[in-house]
Amino acid sequence: MTREDLQSDLDYVTRTLRRRERPAGVPAIYFLWAALVLVGFALPDWAPRLSGPYWLIAGLGGGALSLWLGARDSRRSGVIDRGLARRYGYHWLVASIAFALTALPIALGRFEVQTGVANFLLTAGTVYALAGVHLDRPILWSGLVMYVAYAAIVLFSPPYIWTLAGVATSAALAWAGWSTLSQRKAAATA
Repeated sequence: MTREDLQSDLDYVTRTLRRRERPAGVPAIYFLWAALVLVGFALPDWAPRLSGPYWLIAGLGGGALSLWLGARDSRRSGVIDRGLARRYGYHWLVASIAFALTALPIALGRFEVQTGVANFLLTAGTVYALAGVHLDRPILWSGLVMYVAYAAIVLFSPPYIWTLAGVATSAALAWAGWSTLSQRKAAATA
């Protein structure tokens, strides 16, 4: 038995003892993305030319920072679950591919920017909702908020919908962060 195998077995036992059937997520990651989404979603309404560069930097930087925050959280909790880390990695890798493919028609000039940007919201809603189903339950609500915002954009085209969608999504992510913090505190005192 290798040291990694032994660590994996100990992590499994620790998780079982803590009765954590489903991972609670990392609150700092939820709060990070709540801030990034709040700014990034408002940009199409207020400074559309900055939207693409912002998401390029915020997407890559936020992804890297999320990776670091997740690894730090695992080290602090004393439980390193490589299988779960791989699931997170694959999920967000597939999400990155979906976002890149959503951007492709815009880059080729085949979609109007407004239509293409709305499709980003649909893709993001699907990515977040599926993350809520398969990884962290609290994030599910963020995905559902994005679906509602997408439907509102397509059906009504109201002014400043991106800002409103950003505020709603950011609030849902912040709620997920607070919810996760509460779950962790309750588990720590149980």
